[in-house]
Amino acid sequence: MTPRWIRAVLTLLTVGLCFVSRAAVPSAPEVTHLPNGARLVTLYQPDNPLVVIDVFFRVGVDDEAQTPGITSLVTRAWFSDGRYRSANQLQRDIGAFGTGVGSVFGGDFAEIWSVSGQSQAAIEQSAQTLLLNLVASPAFTPQAVTTARDEQLRALALEQANPLSSVLDRLRGRVWFESPQGRPLLGNADSISKITAKEVQAYYNRFFRPSRAVILVAGNITPIRARRLVEQNLAAADWREDERPPAPENLPAPERVPPGLRDMNLARPAPASILSIGYLVPGTQTGTAPDWAALLLLDTVLGGGKSARLFALRDAVTAPADPAGYEIRTLLLPSRSQSLWTVYAIGNNPTKAARDAILILLADLGTGKKPITDTELSRAKAYLKGQHARERQQLKDVSYGIGWAEVMGMGARFDTDYDTIMDAVKPEDVMRLAKQILGASNGAVVSTQ
Repeated sequence: MTPRWIRAVLTLLTVGLCFVSRAAVPSAPEVTHLPNGARLVTLYQPDNPLVVIDVFFRVGVDDEAQTPGITSLVTRAWFSDGRYRSANQLQRDIGAFGTGVGSVFGGDFAEIWSVSGQSQAAIEQSAQTLLLNLVASPAFTPQAVTTARDEQLRALALEQANPLSSVLDRLRGRVWFESPQGRPLLGNADSISKITAKEVQAYYNRFFRPSRAVILVAGNITPIRARRLVEQNLAAADWREDERPPAPENLPAPERVPPGLRDMNLARPAPASILSIGYLVPGTQTGTAPDWAALLLLDTVLGGGKSARLFALRDAVTAPADPAGYEIRTLLLPSRSQSLWTVYAIGNNPTKAARDAILILLADLGTGKKPITDTELSRAKAYLKGQHARERQQLKDVSYGIGWAEVMGMGARFDTDYDTIMDAVKPEDVMRLAKQILGASNGAVVSTQ
């Protein structure tokens, strides 16, 4: 395997296939449990010319212990030799039927997928390449891990050079203190440099296991045929839970930001000052689908589009007052046990004034002084439903949304029933969440000019 092939696999091939076909209106996904402990989700779309096989693993920073960054390293080194196929043979397999593949690490999950045409030969080759060789029996060679390590170190350096990324990274550590969730998702240079191929293989064997897997098959393939195809390939590699080292489920008890926590000042040179204020909010697995929908609506009322409340701190300020920043946004970072919601402002004005203005606005909502109106909630619902529809136009996007919702604990139907779930949320549901979140303590990180 060469870096050139990695780039080709993760860009040209995926782009060439994943995005050529619009997804039909999703039918209801079917969720079943396989004998080996994995969950199988099927979505039959007979009019779609493609088939997507998408595998999610419930694994992340909570599992990394003394090897920060190893989960991300796995996803970068995944396209290596398999037990039954060399890297060169896998490369030919991927190109033979126009299959596209890719992988990603999302902090609380890892994903690997393949996309193929609907011919029987293409689907079978795609399933064999992904399930038999890359999911059930990967071989993380020293060369592949070295290449992946170099790529991750470059990605880490680029992230650290970005002032906003650095602020958000520090904010995670600030609000979660020593909790694993507060660790940088890419790890640190010292840890990454020491990770060996043997450690990568052992970590994969322990945590990337059937009981933590969600396998999604979507497109022009019936659920019965999809299950048969998945079971055949996994059984061929004897991929099961038996005789695996134990891997405890990590779902830490919710924490809270201590009251009176001082702002952290990075004091690094930057073209503008950055203020980021963070709140701990419900996780995708610890809450419910309606709770998550209400959280998305709360975030949208405050930060979604030019009609959002926080946007007024930039554009609706009259002299002699200064705007809180020239960019004011919200960001929701999902996690199964507990998520992070942040407001950040970028500008040239004193960050204390921006902080005061933002906190007053949030307090007005959280205390009920200025509750959410029906008009605001209707706009937020339309905004989110439109955004969701735009992001689900391709079959790969549909498979990602369904698989993500299933592996994160909300259930596959959260994505296919998205509009209905949003429509059911009432103003009092959002206000209850606003009081809970915005009435709690927060942490802040500042990067001054």
